[in-house]
Amino acid sequence: MLKRDEVGRWFKKYLGSCLSWAITVAWLIFIYFKIHNGILPTDLNEFGDFIAGAFAPLAFFWLVRGFYQQGKGLEQNSEALKLQATELEKTTKALELQVQEMKASVKQQSRLAKVYEEELQQKHFQVKPNLEYSFKQIANFTKNEPICDDEYEDRIIEFELVVKNVGETARNLLVKSINNTAYIRKFEITFQHLDVLTIEFDINGQCATSLNEEEGVLTFLLEISYQNVYGKGYEDHLTCGVESIFDNETEQIYLSTTLETLHTNKY
Repeated sequence: MLKRDEVGRWFKKYLGSCLSWAITVAWLIFIYFKIHNGILPTDLNEFGDFIAGAFAPLAFFWLVRGFYQQGKGLEQNSEALKLQATELEKTTKALELQVQEMKASVKQQSRLAKVYEEELQQKHFQVKPNLEYSFKQIANFTKNEPICDDEYEDRIIEFELVVKNVGETARNLLVKSINNTAYIRKFEITFQHLDVLTIEFDINGQCATSLNEEEGVLTFLLEISYQNVYGKGYEDHLTCGVESIFDNETEQIYLSTTLETLHTNKY
């Protein structure tokens, strides 16, 4: 059985429809009795007037009822639109909260990435090799070279490049020349703290003779690549210069060496 409150809700919901049909049925019964009592006209014009008069109130009643139902439907649609607007507002607020959470998450990830990068840089800094370089001339002489039955004096200038590690251990140390002035290529798998690498090379022939006889500059370009114990790579570029300078007092040529270093992170 239906409960009392359910019956009340049903009655409230369908009261208008019930009354409308009740009025319609009562009106039709009224018309029936009128016809049954013999008031139905026989003339066609009078019959048309009778039909119009009999059913016009009923048609007008249902027209008004239709407008009422339409207004009620519009009211329900308005309520539904209001509910949709409320739901959209709630959804928008939820999306805004999600966007704020995503922004906060991105900021947190950025901070964590920055902290990790700083820790990584600090770790690499603690194990970074630190190479020091020195470059000097160690000899300048002539050497007699036999050519057939004659002897030929060959001018030779010897130089020394010293690489010293005052930092942490370096791996895969490679020293190589990158111009054609002199061929240099040295490789060390492990280059530990305070290790020293001495590289001697020379120039001869016309190049060495020109430096001893007239003013000029000769440049050696070197590239030194190495890694720390974690595999981070470094690359240094050396510019070793030899300049011949004329001394007016002694009227002789003297050789002076220079060294310029550029340190870069390779990867």
